[in-house]
Amino acid sequence: MLQDVPSASDPAVRQMRHLRSELDADAGSVMIAQQLAQAYIDYGRQIGDAHYAGYAEAVLAPWLLRASPPAAVSVEYATILQYRHQFAESRRELKRALDADPHTRRRG
Repeated sequence: MLQDVPSASDPAVRQMRHLRSELDADAGSVMIAQQLAQAYIDYGRQIGDAHYAGYAEAVLAPWLLRASPPAAVSVEYATILQYRHQFAESRRELKRALDADPHTRRRG
């Protein structure tokens, strides 16, 4: 089976590459990691490729390993879990985000 390679001219692909290079330059930036994870999730949904949920999870992994990940990371991870139909785990992750920051909003 042949795999389609995303076009480098696709604005979403350019954005992901830009965010990836920013994260490579500042590996400790949770904001950039969260933005990149969100971009991977959105792109994976757009093209129907579940691999991108895995890429998003890998980006978030350093923060997910913490006892108390940032709320934004928990929300993105909950989205990944929903994508995988792990709904109970997703609810737990969203609760963890709300417990950490009651002002956390679910992204649309």
